[in-house]
Amino acid sequence: MPGKGKKGFTLIELLVAMMLGLIVLGGVYSFYVTSMPAYVLQDQLLETQQNLRIALELVVEDIQGAGGSGIPADKAVTVVNLSGNPDQLELLIPNGTVCPSIPQPTGIQTHTSATATTMVLADTCAAMAGKVAVLVTPDGLNYRIIQIASVTTGTDTITFSSYSSGLNPRKSTNGETVAYAGGTLVLVKQVDYTVDTMDPAKPVLKRDLNDGTGAQVIANYIEEMQFSLGYDRNTDGILSEVGSAANDDEWVFNVSGESNAGEAPTNLRAIDIVLIGRTRLQDLRFKGARPAILDRGQGGLDGYRRKIRETKIQIRNLGL
Repeated sequence: MPGKGKKGFTLIELLVAMMLGLIVLGGVYSFYVTSMPAYVLQDQLLETQQNLRIALELVVEDIQGAGGSGIPADKAVTVVNLSGNPDQLELLIPNGTVCPSIPQPTGIQTHTSATATTMVLADTCAAMAGKVAVLVTPDGLNYRIIQIASVTTGTDTITFSSYSSGLNPRKSTNGETVAYAGGTLVLVKQVDYTVDTMDPAKPVLKRDLNDGTGAQVIANYIEEMQFSLGYDRNTDGILSEVGSAANDDEWVFNVSGESNAGEAPTNLRAIDIVLIGRTRLQDLRFKGARPAILDRGQGGLDGYRRKIRETKIQIRNLGL
């Protein structure tokens, strides 16, 4: 008989096989649905950690290079403490790459008056044009921040103008009568760090070299930057730290209600940096808040996951 001895699947067997297949597929889909959010979260947390690492490394490198010979101690490192917003950081860093053959700082030979816009230096190079420099009087008590407009290398003469920046461009104990002849000039880079929260969905950390190119984004989704300053007031080489009440230790801005207005800039020894980064997207199953750090209070509840990076840096070019 045709087909005799041949076997096949019955309808019941097919239905059972299909049911088992659906159960397996359902398990795979369920695993995918439950594991995908965890995978996305871990990917975002890794991205946040990477953003913090990049940002912190660059800030630390710039702080360690700030200050030094010819740069006034009270302008080498400036923290703008904002209790209701991220702090701001301003640094003056020696710019030895402009004229590497000329010692920094270089001497000021002649400078007829504090309001003069020309002066003669011990040495110059053409690359100085357009650069920022700090002038310091022989007694070290007065300084002026300038921008060099042009250079005449044959006579080592420069013309300059007052430098317009976030820094106070002049400190003078005798008004405009101060003479800088016999003092020093050092070429510098001014580096500013700010957290830009103009777009609440994408806060970014910016670095401005004040070279005309504007502030550049160096790390995304950095929502907080806070600083605490360590002053060795008794010059014992140790920074006492309690931080439970205002003015209970040698750190300023580590608790609310503190000011460094009366601190001697030459006593500044270290900076505590705290950065907070958050995930790119909110987790609708999570409720958290930006944590309180140093003198900045906690934020409101939202769905962002966060990571914190903190480090203390010895300022090697101050207090030598």
